Amino acid sequence: MGKYRYLAINQDAERVNGTVSASNIFEVEESLKKQNLVILSIQEDIRNNFKNLLNKELTGISFKDKIVILTQVYTMMSSGININTVFEILINQKWKASLGEKLRRIYNLILSGKNLSEAFTIESGILNNVEVSLIRAGEKSGNLVEILRKIKDDNLKNRELRSRIKSALIYPSIILVVIFVVVFIMIFFMVPQVKLLYSSFGVDDLPIPTSILITVANFFLNPLNLVVLFLVVIFLILAIRYYYSTLYGRIRLDRMILRMPIFGSLLKGYSIANSMRILSMLLESGLSIIDALDITANSLSNKYFSDIIVRTKNAVTNGKALSVALTENNDEKTAYPQLLVAVLASAEESGSLVSVLNDMYTYFMTEVSQMGENLTKSIEPFMLIVVGLLVAFMALAVYLPIYQAGNLIGF
Repeated sequence: MGKYRYLAINQDAERVNGTVSASNIFEVEESLKKQNLVILSIQEDIRNNFKNLLNKELTGISFKDKIVILTQVYTMMSSGININTVFEILINQKWKASLGEKLRRIYNLILSGKNLSEAFTIESGILNNVEVSLIRAGEKSGNLVEILRKIKDDNLKNRELRSRIKSALIYPSIILVVIFVVVFIMIFFMVPQVKLLYSSFGVDDLPIPTSILITVANFFLNPLNLVVLFLVVIFLILAIRYYYSTLYGRIRLDRMILRMPIFGSLLKGYSIANSMRILSMLLESGLSIIDALDITANSLSNKYFSDIIVRTKNAVTNGKALSVALTENNDEKTAYPQLLVAVLASAEESGSLVSVLNDMYTYFMTEVSQMGENLTKSIEPFMLIVVGLLVAFMALAVYLPIYQAGNLIGF
């Protein structure tokens, strides 16, 4: 949950402002509209977020702990054990202090008469909004165990995808660290010695590559330059952070991220698959299309895709079909491909929307998995080019003055 500052106009045409707590900007927007306020601006309270960051526990729930909890809850409930006994067993296990206390509070809420979805809503941080909504729908339909199984399986798939991407990034990360270390040694140790050697022969004109490295080294060795650089970096971080805290800025930056080479396609595919997954699970659990779109929009991490779903939901609310609404609000170059929209249109006509959404999720997730597996192969040519150019530049910077010094000695 974050803090957001808003400026709006009420029904009396008066300007009002305040601060609200919400998971994202879209929740703030929906809340203010329900109060019949005309929104002028919404900005994330960076000062409050920074304060929360300083006070944040370092022992939050990990993805592994979450899967363990979901697996145990599903297994015990599918065996006929009631929810009270399930959480009594959970709290007697060994967990991190903060997670154990959170589970104990959930157990106490259940004992006090709250159902599982209400307990997870009050004690946020273990399940996300989509998962809580699914559990709530499962409680209403009497299909809670099956919903828990789907949530568990979904988290297992996400963990597998994350593991593949992390594994693919190990090799490039090691190469980058090695490059940084080599550059550091060359600039601060080898090049200055070469300069002294060259100057001892009475020649001050160094080759251009060597001069560039020495200029860079002198810049970083000057404390004043480091202070200025530090302030500039801090200013840029704050400026980007402020821009990203605005709804317009966040949508623009998230759209730019989708256009990045290699990683942009991966993130785009994941966002498409994720929205199909969430929407299909919510519709299958019995929620209406409008509620499902609303929850999906609030659950997507990429706000460019989230904004498309919000506008699609508004069009569906006004009576348009999902495929028509998505076509009107979609940018097929950076968001949902035309093929997907056409398939959804056919699914609506045949009444098989949930099934098709599941198929689309499987299709796009398979593509994302393949991209994740091939990530190292995709990055490797780029890394080889960068390393090759860097090695060539360093060789010229170090050996060219030595070669010229040898010529001077020979002369």
